[in-house]
Amino acid sequence: MLLWLLEMLMKNEKLLDKIAKIVANEITDDKQAYNIQDIYDDWEIGISYKKNQYIRYHTILYKILTNHTSQRDWRPDKSPSLYAKVLVDPT
Repeated sequence: MLLWLLEMLMKNEKLLDKIAKIVANEITDDKQAYNIQDIYDDWEIGISYKKNQYIRYHTILYKILTNHTSQRDWRPDKSPSLYAKVLVDPT
């Protein structure tokens, strides 16, 4: 019984995580995105990113400025035409 309960909890956790990512991808407000930044995926090479999407790079939240496929030499911290660091007023 406990094993079944644990399996159900793990399935529900995965489902909730998927739902959270879907909802997070609809957010376009920087402050809202900043408040839930742990939900966003880390930047990776070879991924198609869409304008206004959020990603994390070295624990920093970035907003995608233009549609593109990421490349090794287009890192968020070195490509200001592709990514903007999300800065919000802490108040």
